[in-house]
Amino acid sequence: MEVRFAKEEDASRVREIYAPYIIDSSVSFEEEVPSVDDIACRIRSLHPTYPWLCCVDSSCNKVIGYAYVSKFRERVAYRWSVDVAIYIDKQYQGKGVASILYSRLFQIVRAQGFFNIYALIAEPNDLSFHLHRKFGFKHVATFTNPGYKAGQWRNVQWWEMILSPHTNPPLPPIPYTELDVSVVQQILKI
Repeated sequence: MEVRFAKEEDASRVREIYAPYIIDSSVSFEEEVPSVDDIACRIRSLHPTYPWLCCVDSSCNKVIGYAYVSKFRERVAYRWSVDVAIYIDKQYQGKGVASILYSRLFQIVRAQGFFNIYALIAEPNDLSFHLHRKFGFKHVATFTNPGYKAGQWRNVQWWEMILSPHTNPPLPPIPYTELDVSVVQQILKI
């Protein structure tokens, strides 16, 4: 397996992985599968501040999962915090792909200077709860029925992890493209 930064060319495969989470479950609150162009735009819009990683099965050169962080909130005082999302091809779930992606992603965002990371998880989703607990996330809130998906109202849990001890005053986070290339290569190595 290989972990690398997502490219716009990955959009078609990312869409294939993401579609079942929209169509067959309440994991994603999107109701329509985004187009390949929409996915490419999402990848492009996060670069270079927010990393988007892909895990590739080297035996067939196929993206089998991805994880990314995005802006936590619009107000500037939140700039040290990020939201996280992860999606794994159903055929590769339970094979360590999510752990591989998260361990590398969290090292990168920590090196960038982010302090807090948040995950919103729609109920029910025991696999996601377990993954986030494994990485040190703590459940901080449950929103009662904020979304309606698959014929019913859905609760959403908010999970939080502190990436690094908070400094005062904090330095602004830097784009991942400004990190030392050899450090990033070492982080991405499996």
